[in-house]
Amino acid sequence: MNPTAATRLMGRLKQAPKMLQVEPRLGASLLEFAPREVRRMLVDDYELRYEVADDLVIVLRLWHTREDR
Repeated sequence: MNPTAATRLMGRLKQAPKMLQVEPRLGASLLEFAPREVRRMLVDDYELRYEVADDLVIVLRLWHTREDR
């Protein structure tokens, strides 16, 4: 394990939700969840799923894309 790379990755994973506060519709829309507005954003090899509801951004899950989800 590379501690420096892990620290950089953690920084990017922590920054992603902060970006969504400014631009909540940044990620790709997942139409299969309609009428809910569920979106996804890729951060390196991780997928962040979130829902935009009024003035809220709700993080639903985060997982490595190699996982079978």
